[in-house]
Amino acid sequence: MRPISPGDFNRILSLGFDEREPELPRIGEPEIVDQARGFGEQPQSLFSFQQERDRVTQLTSRIVRNRLFRRLVLKA
Repeated sequence: MRPISPGDFNRILSLGFDEREPELPRIGEPEIVDQARGFGEQPQSLFSFQQERDRVTQLTSRIVRNRLFRRLVLKA
């Protein structure tokens, strides 16, 4: 990372917040969207409370972390 001048910073901001064309151009008529789409007759699957947490085990296991760290160091 390098410092930038206030002029460059202000130019980036002015280009990013340019209000001359606030939205992307649209082609054709707008599509009428059914607001209830996705809330149909099909039931939602149940939330699984008692599921395996392998990822948490891997992140908290010192052996797994050390192996991964060693592999990344050797790769670099």
